[in-house]
Amino acid sequence: MPGHDLKKLERELQAVLDLSGELIQLIYKKGYTTPREFALVEGVTEGLVIQLRTLVTVSRDIIANAGR
Repeated sequence: MPGHDLKKLERELQAVLDLSGELIQLIYKKGYTTPREFALVEGVTEGLVIQLRTLVTVSRDIIANAGR
């Protein structure tokens, strides 16, 4: 089992934040999306949010049950 490189994980999570901030700036630029592109970005974003919420929930449950 590989070691826990928490700094790498933190950098990757920060990259998600940075990229989402960049995407937020882009979506407001005129001509960014056609209706199909909008639907694609919306669908991918909704999927990512669901996955992140699940990850946070499971992580909290693991920590809450670690001492039992």
